[in-house]
Amino acid sequence: MTELHFKNQELTSFTYHLVNKNELISEINAVVHRLEHKLNDHPEVKKELRQILKLTDKNADVDANWQDFIKNFDQVHAHFYKRLTEEFKDLSPNDYKMCTYLRMNLTSKEIASLMNISIRSVETNRYRLRKKLGIDPSTNLNQFLMNY
Repeated sequence: MTELHFKNQELTSFTYHLVNKNELISEINAVVHRLEHKLNDHPEVKKELRQILKLTDKNADVDANWQDFIKNFDQVHAHFYKRLTEEFKDLSPNDYKMCTYLRMNLTSKEIASLMNISIRSVETNRYRLRKKLGIDPSTNLNQFLMNY
């Protein structure tokens, strides 16, 4: 039981680290975009700013660690991901991520940061996910996934 508790804390810590990292990257991107617009007469500086944007976009991608994350998540949450993939075969990779993040009880803002999308897109994804899972409108999606 202690090992599961430790892995759960590790998953939570990892997730919040990614949320904070992606929020920081978004702030950096916003600053770089503002600078880029102010430096129209300095093409060499604009080129360097575009390099920074490429680096931050590359580092906002969390897919590289996703498989390790899912392996640990499944150990902690009774093969949640495995059961989900077996029962709902028509879900997209982003649907599986959304289910996992909702199972962790993350907010729409946190999910948006992790998936590098807008909060509005998270809400749209939740609506589509509800339809794919065949959940009726009166059932809370988070509760459904927490109890799955």
